Formats: sequence, C-alpha cells, structure tokens
Amino acid sequence: MRPEIEKGIQICIEAINDENSKGDGAFVLDILRQLSKEPYQGSGFGIGRVLNGDRVSWKDMLLWFGEDSKEINDSLDWENALVMLFDWKKLNAEQMLEYAQKITDVIIYNHVLEHIIEYLTAIDDISKAQEYTLRFRPYEIEEFVKYTDAQEYGYRVILRYYARKSDTDNFFKTLKLCKPRIDSNEIDIAKILLLESVCKNEGIESAIKLCRHKNIGERFYFNALNIPAENGEYSALKQLFEKFPEWKQPEKETELHILSIAYMEANEKNKEVPDDFEMLFKRAIQVDTKLKWGVSRVRDIILFNLGLASRRNKERLLRCRKTIKNNFVKKELNDIVSNKEIQNE
Repeated sequence: MRPEIEKGIQICIEAINDENSKGDGAFVLDILRQLSKEPYQGSGFGIGRVLNGDRVSWKDMLLWFGEDSKEINDSLDWENALVMLFDWKKLNAEQMLEYAQKITDVIIYNHVLEHIIEYLTAIDDISKAQEYTLRFRPYEIEEFVKYTDAQEYGYRVILRYYARKSDTDNFFKTLKLCKPRIDSNEIDIAKILLLESVCKNEGIESAIKLCRHKNIGERFYFNALNIPAENGEYSALKQLFEKFPEWKQPEKETELHILSIAYMEANEKNKEVPDDFEMLFKRAIQVDTKLKWGVSRVRDIILFNLGLASRRNKERLLRCRKTIKNNFVKKELNDIVSNKEIQNE
C-alpha cells in the first residue's frame, strides 16, 4: 500500500475515534483529490451503504466534500473518506474488517461494517455476509428505541440482495430476521426492489401476484405497475387494467396515476400511442384534491405528467399548468419545459 494512503486511513480512524480531534483533513482531502486524477483502481462496486440498490461511484463520492473544502470536520465525512480509501486500494473484506475493528465509535463502526457487507453481496459471497452480520456492535439511542444489537443492518443488506435477485424464498426468510416495525421505510424499499425485479424478470402478473403475499400487501400495486409505466407501455397497461379491474384501486387512483406516467413516458420515447389526452385530463380534474402521494396531491402529479406528455402541444400544456394547484409543481413544469411564454403567463 502506498504510504500516503496508509497514513490517510490511520488519520481517518484516529479522527473518528476522537471527536475532539480535528485530524489532518487537509492531508486526506489532498490524497483523495490526487487519486481522482489517476486511473481508477477500485473494486468498481461503489461506495458506502445503500437503500435503493445503487451505491455511489468513487468520483461522485468525492463531490460530497465540495471543491472548496479544506478540512474534514464531520464524523460521517471521515467515514466516507475512509471507505473511499478502502475502495481505491481494492481491500478485501478481511482487510477492511481489520481496520474497522480499530474504530471505537459504535455507530461509525457499524456503518463501515455495513459497507463491507454491501461489498460481500456485490461479489455474491452471502455466506460471509451472513457471518459478518454477527459482528455488529450493540448500541442504544434512548430517545428513539433501545437496541440490544444492530444485526438488522446486515440482514437488510442481504434482504436487498435477494430482492435484486428476485429470490422470493430467501427474501422472506431473511425478512424474518429484520425488524420491520422499527425499520419500516427501509423494509418497504426492499419490498419495492423485489417487486421491480420480479416484474422485470417474470412479468407484471407475477409481480402483482406477489403483492398479495401476506408480507407484501396490495398497497404496493403501484410499485409493481411502475416498471412497465416507466417503460412507456401505455397501451399494454390499458389492456391489463381492463383484464384485471381489481388492479385499478380507485380509492387511490392507482390506474390513472400509472396511466399518466406511461402516457408521459410513451410520448417522451416517441412510442406510438392513442391520443387519450382528453380522456385522461377529464379524469384527472375529477380526482379528489385531498388524495395525497407523499407530500403532493395525486391530482397535481397526474396533471404534471399529462403536461410533460403534451410539451409539443402548447394549448394542452397550458391547460395542465393552469389546473395544477401547487405553485411549486407549476414552477417545476415551467422549468422543465423552459417556455418563456408559459413562464410569463
């Protein structure tokens, strides 16, 4: 190992262990920036911990520090620098763990161990990933919930692995080892990954069938249907909703929401689709304004999608813009379309 990289790793660990120590952040940042000018030598599996299945590239990780940063002051940034140096030297799991065990900060140690387990799943070494999951250190956050261990961190990584592989049997076995009530958001993300993977590999009907599993739920219909929608499969989805009316979920406007995405994507991809704008617009303006998707109104989201689908038809686009209630959504439509006449209306 090049001596400056070894020194950088030691500086990171010392800074993590001593919250009062500023460490030589300038030295570490200089190493990272110098390495970025060389041909990449890392594992190519990405850096850090993930939720949606996509780890961060080495160069994208470097952007988090900012071009003008001269020091590293935050423990999470020290952690990021550390795993970047791990990756650059293509350290294997045993070598990374040897360094990680020198970290006394329990939370950062667990984060780094999670990074190592992500690496193990990337190379399909699930046996060792399961073994390393037993190495998490217990900790407590009293204002939230008391933990007796942190092994669910590792099990969630393995859960996402099985989700990406469409391995439903092992997914549900691993789900039992997680803590769904505590980590509901992350478990939901893993379920969505599973549905998307099954949809891509086995088809939409298999994904919808999986939604009926007692550990998934019909509230995930939207996520199962979203893959063909994002592919612009508008006509096929119209037929499927007619064939399986139970998929429509009128109380959530799942059908209209999905069709608006598919219609927008089909137009963006120049796919041949029927001119259903008037029918979709008429249904959209009748959607209950109290119905939400996250923090936004479902009605506004659908109208936004129809507006994007109509970017070549100014009259239709203006109708969508005018009917949207949320000013932020209106502005976003303006920014995307970049039409001076619309912006100045």
